[in-house]
Amino acid sequence: MKFKLFLLFAFFSFPKAFCQDRVNNVASISFEKTSDTLKAATGWILESNSGEWRDNPNVIYTSKNWVKNTDDSGMSMNVDQNFIKMYVRTLTYKDKKYYALIMNYWNGSFEYPSLKRGWQPDRRIKAFIFPEDEFKKLDNLNKPIELKSNYRVGMMESNYSEKQILLDIERELSRKVDKYSAKYLFPVMKSDKGDIRFLVPELFSKYNNNLYDFSKAYFETDAQNFSKLTIK
Repeated sequence: MKFKLFLLFAFFSFPKAFCQDRVNNVASISFEKTSDTLKAATGWILESNSGEWRDNPNVIYTSKNWVKNTDDSGMSMNVDQNFIKMYVRTLTYKDKKYYALIMNYWNGSFEYPSLKRGWQPDRRIKAFIFPEDEFKKLDNLNKPIELKSNYRVGMMESNYSEKQILLDIERELSRKVDKYSAKYLFPVMKSDKGDIRFLVPELFSKYNNNLYDFSKAYFETDAQNFSKLTIK
């Protein structure tokens, strides 16, 4: 009798348990508008030893933290301040408009980390999601600004699909944010000559000993090229 009761309990309980484990694998949001693509900016850094400025396309680096690629795809950097291209896409989540700054960039890892040998380059994608009022700060660059975001998603470029990044963004936006949450800064300023200087968004903070200084390092491009990141 007890065994029969167990079978009845299992029959009615297991299907319910399986239903509870189902997870929606399709995002309820979609991209609405897309900006032009920014593909080039000059990376400048003031070298502390020589006191000279070093410039390179699409990357800010010094010789000590740059690793040369071993194939014909260009350069692969193990530094945060590099990009291949970047663009902006808008979306709406819970009746609030957001701007996603999406960028392709170089990364990689060492085959032998302890020896720092066998660099294996790869291309990745990351997106920083800003509320509309925050991103609209770019409309006025009369003084230096910092765009702030609590939301970031990332993936290997080979794994990218619009479906997947939308799903990741939706999950990220659903995450609870408080005063202790990570905050990514996107610093931007206009030079005296009218060119735009900026840095790729990072966790710039005195608490992790990572502060930015536009007098020592920045990307630079003309205002018309940078305006490709704006959406009217």
